[in-house]
This record gives sequence, structure tokens and C-alpha cells, in this order.
Amino acid sequence: MTDITVKKTSLGREIYIKGHSGDGVQKEGSVVCAAISTLSQTLAQNLYDYEDEGEVDIIGVSIKSGESYFSYITDSENVNLVVDSICKGFMLVADCFPERVTFDYI
Repeated sequence: MTDITVKKTSLGREIYIKGHSGDGVQKEGSVVCAAISTLSQTLAQNLYDYEDEGEVDIIGVSIKSGESYFSYITDSENVNLVVDSICKGFMLVADCFPERVTFDYI
């Protein structure tokens, strides 16, 4: 099971991803794990790109097997829109595979 939590702050977002969706046996778990990994990498790259452009201050980005964390500060509505769009991808994966992924937006 993978748990994804997105905390909206007045200055940005904090995103926590913990757990594994793939069990190495069932194809469905591997597809879910690949989707979450791809969205995580996309989120990280967008934050790095926005940091290079001076649009965001990254507090932390960490992607490890079974645990990822993203935190940033920005006053850019565009950055938050892009991040929220990627988070919608996480939500859609959770909606399609509720036995493998939980998603909370707080």
C-alpha cells in the first residue's frame, strides 16, 4: 500500500509518499508503482526547473524506494497549478486502485 499526503500551506505544498504498491508478482501492482514513480519524478523535475527560474524555493526533495518527500515555498500561482495538476495524477491513480493507494489532500 502506498499512502500519499498533500498538505497545502499558504506558501506552497508539502507532499509525502510512503510505501510500495507493487508486490513483484501481480502486473497491476507494477503498473501502479510505475505510475507513482513517474509522477514523482515529474514533480521533482518541475520543482528543479522552477527553482532554476527563480520561481520557487525548495525546502526539500527526496525520492527513495518506498518514501518520497517534496516541500517548497512560492508565491507563483503557476507553480502551484502545475504541482496541483501532478497531484491530481496521484489522486486518479488512487481512485483507480484504492486497494493499493490512498490519497489525502489537506
